[in-house]
Amino acid sequence: LERVIDEVGRLMRGEGDALPKAEPFRTFIGRLEQDGTARRAAETYFSAELGDVDEPTAPFGVMDVRANGWQACEIRRTIAPSLGRRVRAAAVRHGVSAAAIYHLAWGRVLGACCGRDDVVYGTVLSGQQQDGESTALGMYINTLPLRVRLNLSASAALQATHAGLGALL
Repeated sequence: LERVIDEVGRLMRGEGDALPKAEPFRTFIGRLEQDGTARRAAETYFSAELGDVDEPTAPFGVMDVRANGWQACEIRRTIAPSLGRRVRAAAVRHGVSAAAIYHLAWGRVLGACCGRDDVVYGTVLSGQQQDGESTALGMYINTLPLRVRLNLSASAALQATHAGLGALL
């Protein structure tokens, strides 16, 4: 944010020509792909986290979710403000993020739909890896696999989900 404010100020003062050239996202990704240390760390993490997963999490056994899309629909529900406050209070009480509670709840739904106590699903995270060289600004959005183990106590499952989200970040 400080950099954005600084650059806006420079533009407003007519100093835009002195700003560094914007880095294309592809340059940032190219540098990450060349970084063998980062690649090995990611491979090690995902191998340890997902190496023993032998089948996909498929609610109701449905594997072809795209098909021709004729049955696809979207349903949205708004959470009541009172429930949102209760979730945030529970998160504080357990020392986790509200996101961990919602992720665990979704894991429980998937587990019930699949008849499994160990599920993996994609979660959308945003953030930017600080590689020390990047001049790119913006939110980098990524969908990463989160494993939620449901064969634990509620408290232990919540802590594990919170830790899993933190490890993905």
